[in-house]
Amino acid sequence: MLVQHTRLVRDWHGTGHTVIVLDEGFEYNGQRWRSLTAVAKAITGTHWNGNRFFGLTEPRK
Repeated sequence: MLVQHTRLVRDWHGTGHTVIVLDEGFEYNGQRWRSLTAVAKAITGTHWNGNRFFGLTEPRK
């Protein structure tokens, strides 16, 4: 059975980053993560809202 997962792709400072959305959590760089926020922090080195970092929500106005 073929299982398809959603992939989130983000360019950060000229480097492409791909996150696979799993049934429970996320996979990034060969590791499993509990939240997109944790992945965003690993990529940027600072705190980001994971949904916002990957463009899943609009910035507040």
